[in-house]
Amino acid sequence: MATTSSKASANRMAKIKALFGCMFVPYLVAAVGVGWQAVTVPALGELEQVDLRGKTVIITGSTSGLGQAQAEVMAAWNASLVLPVRDMKKGKALQERLQQENPSAPPPVVMEMDLASLESVRAFADQYTGPVDVLVHNAAVLGTGELIRTQDGFEECSQVNYLSPFLLTSLLLPRLEQSEEARIVHVSAKAHERMPQIFRPGSVLGPFAWQEFRRRKVLDLEFPKRQMRMLGNLGGSYADSKLAQVLFSQALARRLPANVVTHSLHPAIVQPTAQHGRNVNSSTCCLFGAYLISQCIL
Repeated sequence: MATTSSKASANRMAKIKALFGCMFVPYLVAAVGVGWQAVTVPALGELEQVDLRGKTVIITGSTSGLGQAQAEVMAAWNASLVLPVRDMKKGKALQERLQQENPSAPPPVVMEMDLASLESVRAFADQYTGPVDVLVHNAAVLGTGELIRTQDGFEECSQVNYLSPFLLTSLLLPRLEQSEEARIVHVSAKAHERMPQIFRPGSVLGPFAWQEFRRRKVLDLEFPKRQMRMLGNLGGSYADSKLAQVLFSQALARRLPANVVTHSLHPAIVQPTAQHGRNVNSSTCCLFGAYLISQCIL
């Protein structure tokens, strides 16, 4: 009896070890991949200084992470910054710091805007009446993997990451079209590739396989069923919203005049500091992302 019990216990332990071993494989593969890139990819070097005096740049999500790094670069390049923020206290603190660090640059303008509210987006577009040369859609929310609705009734990731940027672009488009050389930058994510089957083989993001799109229920409220065990909402509504951003940028490119250029990009892989927030804690990744965005602006 004791022998049978010990064998059962040993079998259980073996299964647990095997389970944990399988769970660590993706992390091991990721670590090897990051290490290989660190060894083989050449350093970016320093960003070349560009004088953007006279250019007005709007950046969402500028109080932390990638957006903050981008705001710092644009301030150093003498751009006229307009920073719509959710938290005015953080926005004012950033405004003061940027002014102190770049006394010769135009003072940044900080205004309140919450992408979780379409009314707030419209209010910002009404209150800010100045020119727009560059619009950077940086702010985003990862989501918790649960269905959370905004006050407008939309799923949170879909609204914050896609619907509100869509609205903001539409409202500011007349002013962008008045610019000599305007840029719209959609900071998307590699997570949009979680839906690869909706594109036909041999195509680069198109043409669309609409039947597969509907079958997989992309952009619908059943996204928790599509989440991956290790990646959480990266395979759910977050991936949906980032795919929508990429497709919007492509559709927009076909409709814009020659003086307005739109880009979508995957800036870098960063580690969120809060599952529900928009913050990142990797300065290297933030600088890399700022570098890529800067190339889109020039």
